[in-house]
Amino acid sequence: LSELLPLAAHRLAESPAAALARIWLIQPPRTGDCAACRFANECSQRERCLHLVASAGRSIQQPEIVWQRLDGAFRRFPIGVRKVGQIAVTGEALEVADVAASHDWVTNPDWIRAEQITSFVGHPLVHRGGVLGVLALFSRDKPGELCFEWLRMIANHLAAAIANARALEEIEN
Repeated sequence: LSELLPLAAHRLAESPAAALARIWLIQPPRTGDCAACRFANECSQRERCLHLVASAGRSIQQPEIVWQRLDGAFRRFPIGVRKVGQIAVTGEALEVADVAASHDWVTNPDWIRAEQITSFVGHPLVHRGGVLGVLALFSRDKPGELCFEWLRMIANHLAAAIANARALEEIEN
């Protein structure tokens, strides 16, 4: 998983329309995570949250900058908080075809404007009815219907790979 998930994010971000691809997995917080979390005051439970495990994209403002850090402000989301957290809690995909028209959910509107982000697509990583995480794509173009379905297929395959890797790890332990 340490190689597969970053590879998936990088491949998604290679599209000229893609600005940023990210993958968060539901995990228990580590010591000190909650105290340092940007959304700690919005978090209703401290047992599990979404942890950023893969990120890839490129700035149009500074093309030499590649967004692959995992330690930024959005490295964690409490389950149920903001759009990414809502996808995890509901297990339902979300498409915001026009971010400008529904910008009230955007945490950093300056970044959206500067990077010319026009749309957002998020899919839950679901295996056997359980949500394992979230795959999200911020785009500079409106994604077509095929793109939405294509991302759903990728999310399904990633969820199966995550579940298999965790099962193998459990067997080894």
